[in-house]
Amino acid sequence: MNCKKSEFNLDTTVTYLNCAYMSPVMRCVEDAGIRGIRKKRKPNVISGSDFFS
Repeated sequence: MNCKKSEFNLDTTVTYLNCAYMSPVMRCVEDAGIRGIRKKRKPNVISGSDFFS
């Protein structure tokens, strides 16, 4: 398995092993979450099809 550390927002000096408690999220997951939160700012433009697309 190749190292994927660059895909996470962890300090380069950190080796994070405690994933049983809480695992870090990848940058792409963080970006998707932020986009989702921004979309919820205007609930009037969210349609039923957005839930099933």
